[in-house]
Amino acid sequence: MTHRYKIDSCPQCGKPRNAEIINGTPLKRICAACANRNRRTSRNLIPDDRSFLEDLYWNQKLSINRIADIYHVGSSTVYAKLRELGIKIRSRREAQLLRGELNSGVNNPNYKNGRTQNGKDGYVFILNPNHPRSHQGYVREHLLVWEEANDRPLPEGWIIHHINGIKNDNRRENLLALPSKRHYRLIPELQKVIRILESKLSIAETADKTTTMAD
Repeated sequence: MTHRYKIDSCPQCGKPRNAEIINGTPLKRICAACANRNRRTSRNLIPDDRSFLEDLYWNQKLSINRIADIYHVGSSTVYAKLRELGIKIRSRREAQLLRGELNSGVNNPNYKNGRTQNGKDGYVFILNPNHPRSHQGYVREHLLVWEEANDRPLPEGWIIHHINGIKNDNRRENLLALPSKRHYRLIPELQKVIRILESKLSIAETADKTTTMAD
């Protein structure tokens, strides 16, 4: 495939233009001025009724391409018309959801029974939109585990701490809930104890291995 430019004449206005040629075919058949003029003319084919277009686009969930087909214009013309009337354009994610490229919940190929992990801080989240502390339908798993183990909601102002510091280790015995003030005073002491215990465990494992090798 070769790319080159040459001076050509616009088939619409006849004026010289620069045309990009790929394998002998010009990408732009008309000059930029004529293209802009055509878009402005085509835009007049779409009604100026904001509420009507907003209903098509947002309530009836028609895509820009579908609206363009209805009025026999290009999608860029519809896009320009929506912007001209001050109609909010869908985000890329919203458009993908509308096209079915992104599916939520059980329809998503990456769905894992409503369980997901935040790669940034390591916390595990469970899909539970009815929980009073849910955010975008998800709740931290350690909160659900603690509340189930204690048969009550976590009191306001309390913090659940992972005793061993591993944020995706949500076993009941690894979770400790305290008022925030006590939490910040007690946790450093707990972590100190854990480091001592881990050190003793490591020494014991090393001794066992040495004994085994000696035998």
